Amino acid sequence: MLIAMIIASITDIKKKEIPIFLFPLFTTIFITINHAVIHPIDSLLGFVIGAISFSILAWKFSGGGGDIIMMSCIGAAYGTKILSHIIIISSIMILVYYIIMKIQKKTKRTVPYAPFVTISFIFLLLGGIFYGIYDYRFLENGYFLL
Repeated sequence: MLIAMIIASITDIKKKEIPIFLFPLFTTIFITINHAVIHPIDSLLGFVIGAISFSILAWKFSGGGGDIIMMSCIGAAYGTKILSHIIIISSIMILVYYIIMKIQKKTKRTVPYAPFVTISFIFLLLGGIFYGIYDYRFLENGYFLL
């Protein structure tokens, strides 16, 4: 999934779009290989919460459909707990980025969201690895590399 996030970040920065096929493909592979890691109800809730919350954000703040698919697939693959952490961390980062751009008078109409999601996911991985936070089962088993 990290590979899909990195590819999505690069294309979101360059082309302002996310390849839609990436996340369903990687989510299907992840869930097939790691079917015992995330409970199916948590996976379904993560998918629904990711889809609904980012549909509302896309509707109100002109986000893209790729962001909706990306967040719903992340929710399906990793569950609600990790999805909520990713949403909080990436939202704080994008807010700080926007404030810095406002101060420097470099306003942009749109800001790519995928790089912030990828960075927040990497923060979660590094936090779990360096500080011994093994609350996330995918960190214990090393499945985060997918």
